[in-house]
Amino acid sequence: MDADETDQAAAITSSQALTHLGGRADDGLANRFESMRASNLVAAPDLSPGQSVLRIYELPAPFGGWRLIGDRQLSERNGPMAVLRLTPANLVFMKRSLRKAYPDVKSSHLTEALAAAVGSKTHAALIIRLEAQEVVARIDALRWQNRLYELGNTVRSDNLTAVIEDPDLPDRCWIEVKRGDRQGINDWFYACRAVDVPNVIISPGRKYARLEWDCISTSGRGDKGIRGDNARALGRWLFNNFQHRAKNDPGRPVFEGSSFTGRIERLSPDTAKVLADDYFLALTAAIAEAASLKAA
Repeated sequence: MDADETDQAAAITSSQALTHLGGRADDGLANRFESMRASNLVAAPDLSPGQSVLRIYELPAPFGGWRLIGDRQLSERNGPMAVLRLTPANLVFMKRSLRKAYPDVKSSHLTEALAAAVGSKTHAALIIRLEAQEVVARIDALRWQNRLYELGNTVRSDNLTAVIEDPDLPDRCWIEVKRGDRQGINDWFYACRAVDVPNVIISPGRKYARLEWDCISTSGRGDKGIRGDNARALGRWLFNNFQHRAKNDPGRPVFEGSSFTGRIERLSPDTAKVLADDYFLALTAAIAEAASLKAA
């Protein structure tokens, strides 16, 4: 499937969107879906037993219990948003790196701004999220910058993005591995398996990049979210999001696979990073939701 095929997600109306993504054409939800074009919202289906209705969530939303489906209003990764695994090690690394990058900013201000960047009003609220074992969050550099401004600091957000992309970040969502580096690929697979997260890899080439993902590295606790009938909506979202993100890519990239495993060849390097973020977030959310339903 080529990226220049009709962008289904952009072409459908609000009521069609609900049906297309597996939900019921509820007028209230349809109206809210229409407002996504003017606000930072995403649509997500409630896949609880007996439910098939789309719900709308404002970003950044609490991570647990929802599945990302609509992506029409998410900012581009080279704009304000990227993805970060919410682990104590990552937050400590980011705080240490940001203190070096902004030596004139108070440590407490950096702490509060970092909490704002991941969608928490305060650092205390972020600690509660960590205790609830949230897995991943969108990093919003604009929230980071605005919070520092509110605290009396004027800084640019460039260094925040650089820290997220630092290869020394302890718990990454995905990595770049040279093609043919079997040792690097195997090492990353077992690293993902050890913490029960999807395996997402970018393999750069001379001009284009390959994006690969699989959930073989996960324990199986949330398999119903990424395999079989329950994964159809997610699979459609992965493809539709690929179409949206890569529609202007010159390499005419090709999507092959499903929500459980797949690859995209001939992506521009920047598009590959955007999709790696999106796919890790969506797959992790699907697994978490299915696992929570299984536990209930």
